[in-house]
Amino acid sequence: MPIAHLEKKAKLKRNSIHSIISGRVKNPRINTIIAIADAMDCSIYELINDSPSKDLLSCQIKDFDLFTSAFEHLARNIRKSNLNISYDSFTKLLLETYNYSIEDSDKGADESFVDWLVSREKNKAA
Repeated sequence: MPIAHLEKKAKLKRNSIHSIISGRVKNPRINTIIAIADAMDCSIYELINDSPSKDLLSCQIKDFDLFTSAFEHLARNIRKSNLNISYDSFTKLLLETYNYSIEDSDKGADESFVDWLVSREKNKAA
């Protein structure tokens, strides 16, 4: 589900979820977490748990070309960065890239977003 659609479904302000994902908001309010979980039809535990959730495993690929583009950009960037990540982490990054890019899928996967994601993962690993 694209972030903008999720924000609308959860009745949150524009960019509120992106602010959480990007780390600008480090400690979101519980009401925000509940709204996101409800909009995604999952529990709070599934939302914040590091293991794959049902949403991740049952992601519907509506634009296969975009998904392939997201996969290729992500894999190339991870290889170039010499980043060792788990399958679960790669899958989460792929889904995040796909969902972020689907809002503007005419241009393919957003390479600057992929760069930022991989940089964020590299900083976590350091």
